[in-house]
Parts: sequence; C-alpha cells; structure tokens
Amino acid sequence: MGFMGRGEVDVAPRFGATRTLRAGPPRSRAKPPPRPGRLSAIDTPPAAADLGRMSTAPAPRQVTVRAVPIELCQFLKFGGLAESGGAAKQAVAERRVLVNGTLETRKRRQLAAGDVVTFEGKAIVVHLG
Repeated sequence: MGFMGRGEVDVAPRFGATRTLRAGPPRSRAKPPPRPGRLSAIDTPPAAADLGRMSTAPAPRQVTVRAVPIELCQFLKFGGLAESGGAAKQAVAERRVLVNGTLETRKRRQLAAGDVVTFEGKAIVVHLG
C-alpha cells in the first residue's frame, strides 16, 4: 500500500492497480462547442459569389513552392495569409477561403500550380519554382 499523503486515495485494493490517485476536483479540458444540426440565418456564411466580390486585391501575388501538390492550410500559412496553421484551419472551417473562385471547406485540399487562393480580400497564386 505504501505512503499516502493527505487527500490521496489508493486504488490498488479495488481495481488491482498500483498507482495512487489524488483526491480533489477533476481537471477540466476545454471542449469544442457542440456542432449545431442546422445553421440558422445568423450563422449562415455568405455565398461564394459574395466572397468573390469582397476581394479588393488588384492582382494576385505569386507564392513559389518547391513541390506540388501542397495542402490548402499549409499554403495559407506559407503564403502569409494566416499567422499559423491553426488560424488557417479555422479560416477554412469558417468558410472564409476561396480556391479558384469557389468556396472551399476541405482543410487538406491539394493545390496544384496555378490555383488562386483568396482569403480576406487577398489573393495568392500557387507557383512551382
């Protein structure tokens, strides 16, 4: 059984384990919010055509990559449109990214040379170098 400090419980007699559990409030882990079954009018993202009109960039900037295909989230991060990979994934999940003028919801979509990615009014083009 061994030494147990104040507030500790030995679980060996009951479960056959050899470790000691510390009593106290359980640690909480942040859980994502529940996914709604349907989107309400407030949650409905703008149509892809509306996102295309919001683009005010004069000309898309070319971003050179070593190899294609490249995943959409990686390209958003590498091209400087997203600060991190997590921010890129969140932008795609929130339906704020266009690929070749169409709304894209797949985070791992494979991009080819010549694909145009638009996010927050800025467009970048996949260029193989």
